[in-house]
Amino acid sequence: MLEKLEIRTADAPPLTRGFVVFLFAIILGCISTASFVALANNLHAVLVSFAGLCIWLFLLRRQGRIERFLRKQHSGYVQAQKGFCCQECKKQIDTPIKHQNKHGEPILYHCDSCSILWFTGSVDHSTA
Repeated sequence: MLEKLEIRTADAPPLTRGFVVFLFAIILGCISTASFVALANNLHAVLVSFAGLCIWLFLLRRQGRIERFLRKQHSGYVQAQKGFCCQECKKQIDTPIKHQNKHGEPILYHCDSCSILWFTGSVDHSTA
């Protein structure tokens, strides 16, 4: 009898604090821009809107730096680990399923004990 194989994406991020900060920054930026344009004659409204826009730019820049750092830290962890650890049973899987190392091809790991096929990313040959 054939065993059912479950397919999952590894490290699928939940709704993180960074995403909430990003949404808050977008909403704050839209409100500040609208009030800046609509209430240009009122000095207090202009100052509040300008402060809101400054906070918006600061939050976007800060969150971008945090996301780049976390992405770099995670890729370093995966490279240092020399394999993949099943997120369900914590079993070490040393080699991915054989692939041709073409750009965009998925990198998959199969956990025999859980019968889960883990997608960990794609082959990337870009220089960026």
